[in-house]
Amino acid sequence: MIKTAGQFVAPDVYPFAQEILRAAGGRTIVDLDKELGPKYAEDVDFDGAGILCSRLGLQAEPERLLERVAGLLDRAQFALFTVPQEDSPWSISDFRALLAHSGCDVWASGHVAAAHQRRKTTLAALTRLPGWRAPAAPDFRVVAIICAYNEADIIEHTLHYLTAQGIEAILIDNWSTDATEEKARPFLNKGLLRIERFPATGPSPTYDWHNLLSRVEEIALETDADWFIHHDADEVRRSPWIDLNLKEALRQVDSEGYTCINHICAVFPVTPDSEAAGGRVPDTFRHFEFGTRPGHFAQWKAWKKTPERVSLADSGGHDVRFAGKKVYPLRFLLQHYPIRSQHHGLRKILTERIARFNGKERRERGWHTQYEGFQQNPVLLRDPDELLSFSLESFYDEYFTERLTGIGIPR
Repeated sequence: MIKTAGQFVAPDVYPFAQEILRAAGGRTIVDLDKELGPKYAEDVDFDGAGILCSRLGLQAEPERLLERVAGLLDRAQFALFTVPQEDSPWSISDFRALLAHSGCDVWASGHVAAAHQRRKTTLAALTRLPGWRAPAAPDFRVVAIICAYNEADIIEHTLHYLTAQGIEAILIDNWSTDATEEKARPFLNKGLLRIERFPATGPSPTYDWHNLLSRVEEIALETDADWFIHHDADEVRRSPWIDLNLKEALRQVDSEGYTCINHICAVFPVTPDSEAAGGRVPDTFRHFEFGTRPGHFAQWKAWKKTPERVSLADSGGHDVRFAGKKVYPLRFLLQHYPIRSQHHGLRKILTERIARFNGKERRERGWHTQYEGFQQNPVLLRDPDELLSFSLESFYDEYFTERLTGIGIPR
């Protein structure tokens, strides 16, 4: 349900607000596309609502409107402000400061596309009642469970990144034939809790994904931690807040009573530039595209410890299932680096994946279809002009709706 008092200007904002409201369990979107007057305030039920306001830049005294909206945040789920560039006297940092000064604490902010065009020229800020941030909790514990096969070129970076983020790790090695285990071993007792080979009886002729994921379920049940991440070796996960690391962000989610997070996938293909620079992740990968396959939007891969065993294997690792699951309204970012060079891609796809896929899983579960139609000797390098440029400093602002909900990503 949308109650509107005017014409909202940014095309992605209504669906974005609706998605946030749905995930937060709210009821109504209220659009204040004019100054909030006393009568209008009396006529509208703000309990559990999401508030939209797009005319802040046109107000002679915007602080007055902000203060009135801030006074509703103890009843509403959030307030979402947008200011078109032509109406804005503020930079995005000035905009955040104005909101905070008026009692609207910024939950997330960035730019959105203006009406009738896709240029990101409109400021946007999702706000909440002050005090939503959780205090630090040094004893809060997160464990990433990593399944790996022949990831020697990237496993050190992945473990460096996770441990620097305050995340512990358990590595399940599917009997790699390269130096994956040797390169991971120096991290033992430095954030890496253990390395185990799976299956324990020795190498299997096929890549048995359901069995591997069942082992992840067992480890999560047996391990003492507050949260778990089902983590691939070729990924980087990021907090939705640039000033909170991954562990701090999961602590924030936990403090708000949520028990699971979803992710948005940014896929980083190999390009001539990254190939020439040696394919180091993430330093040489400067271009990406948002994942658009259905599986890219189903990424419930981090969860709060439960007393019962979770179900992860039956979804192919995409959707952890358990009683009382409550998914946080904002998504985390998953940067994926599946192919690091032309040589690596051919070896991985032809020898380490297609040749080892479990035929029964493919027939009965419909898994392992991502390389259908794969030609024997394709060129895997992508043209950077077909991709989006990536800079962490600008990504959070430039892809506000896309990274937090998926709204705005073509499907």
